[in-house]
Formats: sequence, C-alpha cells, structure tokens
Amino acid sequence: MKIVLHLGVHATDEDKLLSCLLQNRDGLLQKGVIVPPPLLYRQMLRETVQLMKEEDADHDILDATLEVLLEDQTGRRIVLSHAGFLGPPGRAVEAQMFYPYAAERVSDLRALFPDHELELFIGLRDPATFLPTLFEKSPESDFDEFSDGCDPENLTWSDMIIRLKEALPDVPITLWCNEDTPIIWPEILNALCGLPTETELDGTTDFLASLMSPQGFARMKGYIASKPITSVSQRRRVTAAFLEKFALDEALMQEIDLPNWSDEFIDGLSTAYDADVAKISQMDGVTLLHQ
Repeated sequence: MKIVLHLGVHATDEDKLLSCLLQNRDGLLQKGVIVPPPLLYRQMLRETVQLMKEEDADHDILDATLEVLLEDQTGRRIVLSHAGFLGPPGRAVEAQMFYPYAAERVSDLRALFPDHELELFIGLRDPATFLPTLFEKSPESDFDEFSDGCDPENLTWSDMIIRLKEALPDVPITLWCNEDTPIIWPEILNALCGLPTETELDGTTDFLASLMSPQGFARMKGYIASKPITSVSQRRRVTAAFLEKFALDEALMQEIDLPNWSDEFIDGLSTAYDADVAKISQMDGVTLLHQ
C-alpha cells in the first residue's frame, strides 16, 4: 500500500483539498483510495510518534496504527492530509529557514509505516504572501519576533525540499505552487489519489466558487453545461477566462503592509520564488504540477 502524505504548507488550500476528497470518499474507495477523516489520525499519529520515541518500536503498535487508519477497508492507497505534519504554524519560519524540523518530522511519520511506500505532496506559496499571511494569523505583534529575525530574502523552499530528499531519498515528492492551484485544482486532486488526469471528482468546482462572485460562478457552470469540457487544456482555458473576469479581489489579491516591505522588495521576493521553484523542478525525484 502507498501512504500519501499531503503536508500543506500552511496558508495554502486550508483543508479544501481534504474536504473535496472526503466528499468523494465512497467513490474513491471503489478505486482503491482510502481517505480517513482527519479526526481519526491527526492527533493519533502525533501521539504514536511520541510513543515510539519513548519506547522501542513495536510492530504491534505499527500494525494497530494502520488498522485504525484503514477502518476495515482495503485499498492500494491511503491519503493523509495535515499542514501540521511539517510543524506548527508558529514554527514555520525559524533558524533562517522554512520548517526547520520538516525532515525529522516526516522521517518520524515514515517510521510508522516501514513496510509500505511513501509519497509526499506539498503546495508551496510565494514568501511575499506566505510570510505576511502567517504573521497575521500569529499572536505575535512584531514581525521580527514572529520570523525569528530571519531575512526573507534568504528563505527558500528548495532548502526544505533538499532536506526532505536527503532524509528520505527514496520517497517521491509532488509539488505545486499555491498561485497555480485554481487552474490545476483537479490535477492536484487526481495526483494525490493516483488517478488519471481526466478523472472528474464530485465537488471539484466548489473551490472555484470560493474565488468568484456568485454570478460569475453560475455563468461558468452554465457555460460548462452547454459546452462540456473534453480536455485538461480546455478546462484550464475556461477556468482562467472566468477567473480573470469574475474573481473576487480579496480572494486572489493581498494587500501587504509590513515595515520596510516596499513594492520593489515584494517583487524581488516573488522573482526569487519563481527562480527557486524552477530550481526545485529540476531535482531528481520531484514532480512539479504547473499550468
């Protein structure tokens, strides 16, 4: 069985991905894909990892963990999703890096399933918006305290991916940019489930409904009903066209108000992010989903 871990990151899909998969839970099970409810495993896995650190690893513990996740179901793939797998949001930026304990935490989870294959899925986000968003949600009032005094220009996602690959060299990683998510949403869902690209899941367009005006979303659904989508490229063109015309400003645009963060500084972070993603896309064992 393949154990699929969707690791977030924080402030990306906000569990919308998991919500869609749970909506399709019965249908996915027929395809051999098990999607446990998050209340079943998020705390349990954390407690089991801690138990294994305190005691010698016991196969009875490992077998029991998997049995709980399976809930008497059988399949070829199980999907577990939680941004907290990488660490708490308050420690997403520390020691001049993103998620400094990511490799250790994922390695601990890997140890829970020694007899099964593991796959990692991660949505990345432009530091120019990722950092301000996490800061806004944090209890800190000072950005330097929140970011552990880091220099945002020195933070790279490639560093985190390199650390994960060094710790888990045999584990494939699939990535995408949060900025591309509205356009490639169905492909992300299908990749997580190991399904063909053209597979259609129920509720896939619900995510777009959160980004568009109700009138625009209704018009898009009407358009699709009258002219059914026949290819991935056509769906992407239709989605992009309706988002361009009917997207809610607050859903796709973010006003950034941080001391010393000029427009030029923000643009520089975004440019560096694009280069960093390009670097990641060339790494062995990494698949980048993109427009």
